[in-house]
Amino acid sequence: MKERYTANPFPELALNEADKASLQDLANEYIVSNLDLCMKFINSGR
Repeated sequence: MKERYTANPFPELALNEADKASLQDLANEYIVSNLDLCMKFINSGR
């Protein structure tokens, strides 16, 4: 099977520790907020 992607078209992203922590916090907030919405929807019985 032919590989779909052979090279990354994007340059490497160099982040310092503060930027990494900030992005991780942002991702965690996004996940938690959407998980809450998902659980409310599931529990609503729709």
